[in-house]
Amino acid sequence: MYKYYFDEENCILYKSSCPGSLEEYIMDCRWNAVIYENLINGLKEISEEEADEIIKEFEGDEYDLVDGYVLEDYSGEA
Repeated sequence: MYKYYFDEENCILYKSSCPGSLEEYIMDCRWNAVIYENLINGLKEISEEEADEIIKEFEGDEYDLVDGYVLEDYSGEA
């Protein structure tokens, strides 16, 4: 289970799988590890549904956040 955080000032989405770990969403369905101590106190915790909406704003409606992974829905392509 992931916890999600959002830095409203810099418009950055983060996820954490356990205390002391933090990953920043860097677009194109990828996450990058960042130093936890420098960021966590200034971040707002958000729900997975809110994080999914942020992903959709970044990438488009065909992307979904599922168990910490950003997936693209290819069902509409020929």
